[in-house]
Amino acid sequence: MNHPSNQLLKITEVAKLLTVLPRTIRRWMKTEGFPKPIEFSGKAHRWWLEDVENWVNDRKFSDE
Repeated sequence: MNHPSNQLLKITEVAKLLTVLPRTIRRWMKTEGFPKPIEFSGKAHRWWLEDVENWVNDRKFSDE
């Protein structure tokens, strides 16, 4: 059985999870060290939920 953190998310799903716009995710990749997506084909990009969660958790600790 797969752990929920092992699921792959589209950019729209990542944006919804973090309550931001997809363009914010793209900007964060360039400026905030947001995890790079996995590329399946030319335009198919997915993020591991676990990578997104780890990035959020790392930011929480560094902002304290």
